[in-house]
Formats: sequence, structure tokens, C-alpha cells
Amino acid sequence: MKTLNRLYKIILITIFFTNPTIAKSQSKFLNNKPIIISYWGHFAFHPGIKIGTKHHYKRYKGKKKDKQKSYFLSPQLGFYTHPKNHQGVLFNNDFGYQSQNKKGFYHSYSVGLAYALQMNAGTTYSLDNGKITENKIASRSYLMPSLSYEFGKVLKSKNKCFTKISLGSKTFYNTGFSAELFYELGYQFKITLKD
Repeated sequence: MKTLNRLYKIILITIFFTNPTIAKSQSKFLNNKPIIISYWGHFAFHPGIKIGTKHHYKRYKGKKKDKQKSYFLSPQLGFYTHPKNHQGVLFNNDFGYQSQNKKGFYHSYSVGLAYALQMNAGTTYSLDNGKITENKIASRSYLMPSLSYEFGKVLKSKNKCFTKISLGSKTFYNTGFSAELFYELGYQFKITLKD
């Protein structure tokens, strides 16, 4: 029965994504959207990678005409590894404010909310009714609010390079509070899709 349900879901998903009308609307949505790829280090030195996008939904000129300001939403998906401790997967959405000068330098401030999944390394065990059993994939999930600061430069190609630092805390952590620091070094580019 489980196999039949999975097969049914796969067929529905395949029909959904191969439907010409839906494929065309996805192409319109993705056209000229920035793609962001970055080195994403947990406490800077636990290596990881992050991919995301950024949607500016309100742009305006500041009082000084040489500055361009905007608000944005930025969904991201990241993975990092803390050797011999755990691996982390994070789905995050930042809401922020960005200011850019006429030379192409920009900085932004944002608040984020993430779903973080932490998978333990090594062997872990659980005790059930006096019986010790090995957990194959021990993991725990958290909500993680964060604050971020980003500094970057628009290049001649209109792509961007940037550095970003984020400070967050996992909610309902074992010790009650956790300080999580992330450092990013990334590149942003746009994909233009042809009809």
C-alpha cells in the first residue's frame, strides 16, 4: 500500500511539472531572478554551501539621489558539516533592507526565520522500556531566528559578490539557549531564460 501511495504521488508531481501551462509560468517567474551561491561556514570554519534568491519588492531613491534603497525577501537553503559532531540543513527566509551607492557598493540588514535540521554524527542510542537500540539517523529540528549584515559590490557584469555574517539561536535547544554564528562569502548572478 505504501509503495502504491508513493507511486501515485510521483505520477501527480510529474504531471504537475510537465504541464506546459505550469512550465511556462515557472519560466516567467524564474526569468531574471538572481541566483545566490555562497560558501556558508558555521562558526566560519565548519564548511558548507548555501543557495538562494532575492526578491526586491519596493525600490526607491533616498534623500541623497546617489543612493538606491529597497526592501527584500530572500529564501535560502543551506548545508554544512561540523566534523565528528553533526551535519546541519537549514531552510531560511530573510526579510531586509538594502542601500546601494552609485559606485555599486551596498549593505543590507535583515531578520530571518529558519527551520534547522541537525543530524548527529557517530553512533547514538535510545533506551526504550529497558532495551537499548541503535538510532540509524539521529536528528533534531529547531526554529532559528537570526539577524544578518551583508556587504557587497555590484560588478561590471551586473553580478554581485558579497560577504555576510549572521547570528542566530535555536529555539527549544537542550541547554535552553544556543548561539549560532554563520559567515558567508558569495556570488549573485541572474539567469535569462529564452522563450
